[in-house]
Amino acid sequence: MKFLVFDKWLSKQINLSAYHLKQDFFLNKVKIPESFCFIDVKINKNKKKKIKFLKSLKFNYITTNIQFEKKLNKGNYNTKSCFFAKKKDRKQVQQIINTSHKASRFHLDKRLDNKIVSRIFKSWVQNFFQNKRGDYMIVSKIKNKINGFLLLIKEKKENKVRIDLIVVNKNKKNQGIGKSMIEFAKHNFFKKIK
Repeated sequence: MKFLVFDKWLSKQINLSAYHLKQDFFLNKVKIPESFCFIDVKINKNKKKKIKFLKSLKFNYITTNIQFEKKLNKGNYNTKSCFFAKKKDRKQVQQIINTSHKASRFHLDKRLDNKIVSRIFKSWVQNFFQNKRGDYMIVSKIKNKINGFLLLIKEKKENKVRIDLIVVNKNKKNQGIGKSMIEFAKHNFFKKIK
């Protein structure tokens, strides 16, 4: 079984071979490439032997990822500031990325330069507008100025929508913008998605 999966897109962004280590790997079967590379893995915290093994290979802990699931209801959509993104929103969305997103796993990895991290997020957003990643983008817009965006991916097998990326302008945080975009999504998807 192949436990290391090459990530062509991330490799291009960081100018280094990048891989994802599948979390169902077997301790004695993992072969780490000899050359310098970037490898990430998401692992359940109760897998103590695997965590110890990864530490022995000089993996660094970066962040904890917590996922929540919720059944969609109609939502309390009561704002007129949220819309589905259009091609013309691309430039403003990318500007928000430059100034707002500082708590991602990429930002927290001290070995990744800020220029590289910025390139990762710009490409991430660009991929949506080129129909390469993400199924829906919702923007919060007041007086034609975008204050935040919510990128969603539809998981077709399970008929679910997953938040891929949510970003709010740093000067507009704690004003309910993120919540209003989520409520807009709930309102628009509750009939179609479990």
